[in-house]
Amino acid sequence: MKNLDLLLACLCWVLPAQAQQQGQAIRFEAVPSQGLFKGAMPDLPKADRLEARVRPFTVRPGMVDAMWHSHPTPIVGYVIDGVVAIEIKGQGISQFKAGEAFLEPANTVMRASNPGQDVAKVVVFQVSPPEAAYSEMAPPQE
Repeated sequence: MKNLDLLLACLCWVLPAQAQQQGQAIRFEAVPSQGLFKGAMPDLPKADRLEARVRPFTVRPGMVDAMWHSHPTPIVGYVIDGVVAIEIKGQGISQFKAGEAFLEPANTVMRASNPGQDVAKVVVFQVSPPEAAYSEMAPPQE
């Protein structure tokens, strides 16, 4: 629960921030003295009604997500256990280990994998209009 508290505290501190370059997974800066992570949040949705979505994932060792996909709004992730790699199509791979937080930019084609020997556990957070999909499969030609 402490890890989830850290993730949610991170979001409260970073919402009004400058935009980051699209097309790469962004590592959040750890601020141990404050018990949080921080980083810029580009492309936040604007709507009369938004909902927060929190979703835990377990990723088996060696698993590679064969489905290239994108998210209509940014995703913030926190790795609880193991290692997760985020591959942005045409941009390369960024790895995040337990205790690190990251941002997946909106409308960016990507996939995830677990390059480690152990199960990876990740919690992701998304702010989105209620009618928006969590993710969308990328067209085959992408």
